[in-house]
Amino acid sequence: PIANYPSIHRCTEHFKKITDMVMTMILQCEPRDIRIKILEHFIDIAHQCILLRNFSALFSIAFSALASAAIRNLSSTWQGVSPHHHHLFQQFLEITNPANNYKIFRKLV
Repeated sequence: PIANYPSIHRCTEHFKKITDMVMTMILQCEPRDIRIKILEHFIDIAHQCILLRNFSALFSIAFSALASAAIRNLSSTWQGVSPHHHHLFQQFLEITNPANNYKIFRKLV
């Protein structure tokens, strides 16, 4: 049981909190232009996570939050995202892709 491993439990809870916070901040914004800026801001943060080699935060932000169905279905918001940020997001999807046992991610680590 997870109760026997409190540090793993805390790590998992922290991961979930980051994911929930990112999704909530994006989904609660009503004006589209502000939602676009917040989405681009989180893409920038995820990019910094790669540079800092904080892959746990990258997975939490990019894979769990930004690639979630709730965020991906914001088609009018994604249409307003800059090409640069779209490119970065595609890179995140490649890095976090589970294909071949996370082959691209393993190369980075």
